[in-house]
Amino acid sequence: MVAFAVRLGCAVNINTNAELINPKVAINLVKSGLARIHISLDSHETQLQAKIFRSPERVEKVLRGIFNLQIARELLGVRHPQIHINCVLTNLNLEQFPDFLRFLLSVREAHPENPLSGDFAFHLIPVGGAENENLRPNAEQWRKFYTKTWAEAEKVWQEYQESIGVPSNERRSLAEWVPFANPFLRVNHRGGLDSYCEQAARGIYWATALTKRCYVAPTQAFVLPDGSQHWCGAHAIRRPKPLGNVREGGIRANIRRNITRLKELPNEFCFNCAGATCAINQSVERILCDQIKAMKANSLMAS
Repeated sequence: MVAFAVRLGCAVNINTNAELINPKVAINLVKSGLARIHISLDSHETQLQAKIFRSPERVEKVLRGIFNLQIARELLGVRHPQIHINCVLTNLNLEQFPDFLRFLLSVREAHPENPLSGDFAFHLIPVGGAENENLRPNAEQWRKFYTKTWAEAEKVWQEYQESIGVPSNERRSLAEWVPFANPFLRVNHRGGLDSYCEQAARGIYWATALTKRCYVAPTQAFVLPDGSQHWCGAHAIRRPKPLGNVREGGIRANIRRNITRLKELPNEFCFNCAGATCAINQSVERILCDQIKAMKANSLMAS
């Protein structure tokens, strides 16, 4: 499936826990042309990861899969797929993030031709789900993470860049290297850090980042096993009325038929919108505003 999509010109990503990536699977993934592989790992400490997943072998299995991918890339002389780490932030691993980052960077291969490639970039995901309320950091813990803990991680990153020989004038901040990593910094939040932390303590992470319109909705679909189609995952989880059913009509037909409903977004089902969607929407809105300002300026000059 990956190779087929790649031949069509698609950049393909896969999410996995990496536990089944043996040498043969690793070779096949690299040969397929896979662009990125997102691997779930929340801690490098065996005991902590075992507490989260109830599997003491979890870290060892993930690392074995990662190393198999790295070896396969070397054998085939390519740099794909880039390895990304998905880390769910909880009150168990929040403060250890600088040490976790140091560990990830120790495993990362820095290549002279592109030392700051996206390999081993990470995505920090705030813990979700009402059933995980006991794992959710409180407001003060979130505030500490986005100030003190993130500053400690920044120091680890700057030391790493120096260790691999990146000239001082070419070094980036941690947020610049992985702009999608930090849930607070990746988008503009109305109300500032304190307001965000108060909402994050209740499991609401993106409500203050919603734009006036959703520009992503017309380009995506989320289909449940029964065939019902929604604008996105946030809507599918909350279960409003679906756009249609893919068993009765195509995905594009369902989107096209509901275009007029876009003016309803964002609505009460959007408060748990994905951070990536908020980032795209804010970026699109900035571009549109800039274009409108330029059109107005040109019109005034012409008159």
